[in-house]
Amino acid sequence: MWWFLREHWKDLIFLTLPLWVEPLAMCFRYHSWAVLSYAGMCLLCTRMIFVLGGLIAVLALPIGLLMTVGRQYRARAGLAIAQSAVFLASFIGGLLLGQLVWRAGVENVVDRSQRLIFAIHQFVAEELRLPRSLDELTPRYLREIPTTGIGSSPQFRYIVGRPDDFDNNPWVLIVSTGSPPMGFDQMLFFPLQNYPERGYGGSMELIGNWGYVRD
Repeated sequence: MWWFLREHWKDLIFLTLPLWVEPLAMCFRYHSWAVLSYAGMCLLCTRMIFVLGGLIAVLALPIGLLMTVGRQYRARAGLAIAQSAVFLASFIGGLLLGQLVWRAGVENVVDRSQRLIFAIHQFVAEELRLPRSLDELTPRYLREIPTTGIGSSPQFRYIVGRPDDFDNNPWVLIVSTGSPPMGFDQMLFFPLQNYPERGYGGSMELIGNWGYVRD
């Protein structure tokens, strides 16, 4: 075993890249520092390389099994099977860990938005109108407008007066969470909580009182 690790440690580093790159990219993507957040966006672009590697690994497994029939190819085929299995396990594990980190990041945005949402509702109840911009909430309803906690998209985007565009909601909050060109995901808050299953560029997933649109 130790001999194998000494001989193939470089291969193992490469084969296990998906296991840590995906969660690290998600961690950076939802970081409050803009530099790290943009770095996370760049790292997420490597996902397509890993997907391609996963497809190659899937094809290599049955081919390697067929090659073990021939004695002269058995050692090489065994190595190819082992490498493919390690890469696939790393790829799947990275996706699962990445999803955990992603959900924690999204839930953090949801938590940070609650004071803002409450302030808008309070403004409407007392002023009997919608705020024209979030600046109207300060300093009476909020000392300062909370940020999203995402360095590359720090501000909550507030849109008012376009109910036809947002399922009859009089106002909405939007946070961009995509990583172009890989995707243009976004988070939407509807005060009416009437989120569709699909729309706004993709499928909608409910997280807290927000809808997450997967492009």
